[in-house]
Amino acid sequence: MEFPIQSQPILRTTKTAKIDDAMLGVRPSRHSTWHCYAGSWYAGFVRLWWGHTTGDALWACNQWRKECQDWGCTHAKRSIIV
Repeated sequence: MEFPIQSQPILRTTKTAKIDDAMLGVRPSRHSTWHCYAGSWYAGFVRLWWGHTTGDALWACNQWRKECQDWGCTHAKRSIIV
């Protein structure tokens, strides 16, 4: 069996990548999108790859969105999970 030398990239197809990830215990990515609000004002959205709760989303809004940092976001509404 021939092994590639380090200077040659190993091409991974989608099928082999999924098999490799499954063997390594890597879970498929799951994201949730949340819309941030300061009172009735829309302040943008955040996308979480962890947590997926309203509390986590509100924390992310207030940490990551400048509008929320300026106005203080009060709630977040879930959009979709991909």
